[in-house]
Amino acid sequence: MSGDKVIEISGLSKAYPLYPRPMDILKEMVLGGVRHDLFWALRDVSFSVRSGQRVGIIGPNGAGKSTLLQIIAGNLLPTSGSVEVNGKISALLSLVPAWNLEQTGIENIRFNLLLQGCSTAQISGLTRDIVDFAELGAFIHQPVKTYSTGMSARLSFAIATAISPEILIVDEVLGVGDGYFAGKAMRRMKEMCDKGKALLFVSHAIAAVRQLCDTAIWLESGGIRLMGPVDYVTAKYDEDMARSDDESVREANIQRVEKSLHFASPDDIPDPEMVRLRLRAPNDAGAGGVYYVRDLRVRWQDGSREDCLDVPVDAEDQGMASYIDALGCEWGRLFTKQGVASRMLVSRTGARKGGHFLVRRPEAYIEQPWEVRADWVALSEGYQPDLVLESIDLTEAAWTPLEVLSKESLADGWTRFTAGGVIMPANQQTKEDALVLAQHRRLSPIEITSVKVCTESGETNMVREGEPFLVKVDADCLDDAPKFCICLQINRSDGVYIFWQPSDFEQPLDTTGAKKVTLSFHFDENHFSSGDYDITVTVVTSPWHKDIVQSEVETFDRKISAMKFHVSREIYSVQFGAVNHRARVSLLKFN
Repeated sequence: MSGDKVIEISGLSKAYPLYPRPMDILKEMVLGGVRHDLFWALRDVSFSVRSGQRVGIIGPNGAGKSTLLQIIAGNLLPTSGSVEVNGKISALLSLVPAWNLEQTGIENIRFNLLLQGCSTAQISGLTRDIVDFAELGAFIHQPVKTYSTGMSARLSFAIATAISPEILIVDEVLGVGDGYFAGKAMRRMKEMCDKGKALLFVSHAIAAVRQLCDTAIWLESGGIRLMGPVDYVTAKYDEDMARSDDESVREANIQRVEKSLHFASPDDIPDPEMVRLRLRAPNDAGAGGVYYVRDLRVRWQDGSREDCLDVPVDAEDQGMASYIDALGCEWGRLFTKQGVASRMLVSRTGARKGGHFLVRRPEAYIEQPWEVRADWVALSEGYQPDLVLESIDLTEAAWTPLEVLSKESLADGWTRFTAGGVIMPANQQTKEDALVLAQHRRLSPIEITSVKVCTESGETNMVREGEPFLVKVDADCLDDAPKFCICLQINRSDGVYIFWQPSDFEQPLDTTGAKKVTLSFHFDENHFSSGDYDITVTVVTSPWHKDIVQSEVETFDRKISAMKFHVSREIYSVQFGAVNHRARVSLLKFN
């Protein structure tokens, strides 16, 4: 599928200076010194793209997606790192490539083609192609200032894709055009990719990323959180977004999260030679606040001398004796605050609480209690409670606070903290026991184990139009599992929301005392039109009724894109639309 590398990115970082006041820019130029902070939009990003590869870049707002594309396209210079591009790039990063608003669409087409190095002969042929694709009618001869946003989007995309580049970069602009244009643009990008062109596509429309791309990169806080096959990465991203939504808006889930704040998860349990610590706001009281942390280190007595390990906040190298664990917890991006490298710590949902870091135990303390002291310097924006330091008690698989020994106010609002305590020895058996306990706590009372599509001939992922089928959901239940219902959602592969139903919508289903359950949703009348579909299954509290308050619903388990199936056409030459339903036809005949 993929050939030679067309893009090679290594250690790419981009920082923006932030000045508290405009006057500080002049003071820094004239008087010297550092009077600005550095906001790291990207930090140590590395990946490669091969010819024919279609890469979707996803992530929340502010993750660094657009900055990354701007650097690859050559519109921005990186602060550090390298970008190697082998091939002609066409970048559609905004709706206005290089418009002269007073000139007509035709004149702007020719001007932009000249900027891209096209000859006079090429411009003549390409102009006709662009005009035909944009379908602006008589407006193509009108000044661009008279165009709507959607019309500008059509013309921009037509120009960007007319020259058949080796690499096409598109940043979220397709959502502005109408549905007809978006479909047409999607088909053109697919055709380009089929010809071996590479694609970098940024979008918040996950369905569009799944349709177009074979690889996905999940950016978060300026770094790569996950990269891999598009179905796997986008499913993980959707699960993370859904979990964040559950924890922030559903009261029952919020209460469950608060109860588990002090429990260690299986991912928190380190190898015996490592010690995991975390900094966090007490009882999540700093939710919504921002901390800056620097000068993090761990000290201990080794006989008559004191040893220490610095924990660099600007590195995440797991091969080091001490490092921060930035993935999946509340560490944010690197931020050079008042000239000193610091790491942001931001309370957020859907993540392991606190900022985690790991320290390798000295050999002398592998089997002995280890008395440690940790120092850190922190600054909070607005009033926030002091951060606390916690370690894991492996016998309870729970986080326990270390004693705060001192607190010293420094210049410019920074505060130095020292906390300490005794960390008990660990061995492989202790770790395994802690893992068992943590996994047991983590178990949902109801867990979905499988989702299948079945027809008369058995399990399948292929259904004919009009053919009856059922969706079978298997779930395991713990002894104390509450009453629950299973919600089935079916989306078309392009993201269109097709179907949703809870299992007890028509009548309550008594699941009390069950160890295993199998629920089947019967589609005796199959009204699904031909195409590809994704099934998502969610287990929530029961009973479900029309007056239920959504925020009171507790979510126990969710499997996004748990099963995919295809509906094949009944009549190959006919597309019946989104709903394949046969209406009864009657005739009144008058003579």
